[in-house]
Amino acid sequence: MLTLSLLHRLATALGATFRWGTALSNLEDTKQMFPRARVVVNCCGLGAVAMLGDNSMTPVRGVLVMVRCPGIEGVYSDESWTGPELTYIVPKGRGIVACAGCAEPGSTSTEVLQPEADAILRRCEALLPALKGAPVLSTWAGLRPVRNRVRLESDRLADGTAVVHNYGHGGSGVVVSWGCADTVAALCASHAAGGLVTRQLGIESDGLPAAGSRGSSRKHSASKL
Repeated sequence: MLTLSLLHRLATALGATFRWGTALSNLEDTKQMFPRARVVVNCCGLGAVAMLGDNSMTPVRGVLVMVRCPGIEGVYSDESWTGPELTYIVPKGRGIVACAGCAEPGSTSTEVLQPEADAILRRCEALLPALKGAPVLSTWAGLRPVRNRVRLESDRLADGTAVVHNYGHGGSGVVVSWGCADTVAALCASHAAGGLVTRQLGIESDGLPAAGSRGSSRKHSASKL
């Protein structure tokens, strides 16, 4: 949330405006909202199933337990997992630490059950004993927008308006965000100059080890193509 707040402030300072709570049934609706738009950047995530008919999208459920434990600075991860249970610990600043988690393909529940929260805490405390006894602040469940490949490419609306698709980052959204943003900016600039460039970002996007490589540690990043 700290990163999102920072980006929101930066975008607003550069003149961006935000409209919240407006539901879109398809990308063509954007032209009714912004008739003068020259380029539409589509970051609809799992909404791509309904809006674009992209059935390659899959929700992968994750759970976080937020605790207060000042002094934790490093990121900790147990790479030996063999099922839907994940164990990793990420400090979020101001003494707040995120304890995770799980990866449940196809699950759409955003409810956190007490037994799974307790199990996450036990695994995280075993990985980092300093967490023992840390007060729980909140629990959270969300859905990773997983796709076999990130969709980062150019397209056109029916009236010819340029579209840049940027979705399907799975659990790696923060990791690849800056590189993807660079590519989106380059594609938008190309459209502004009158060109049409189509590029597909060829990285696996689910944020999970590939089949046959569980237990390994992998990092994905995207840079300007």
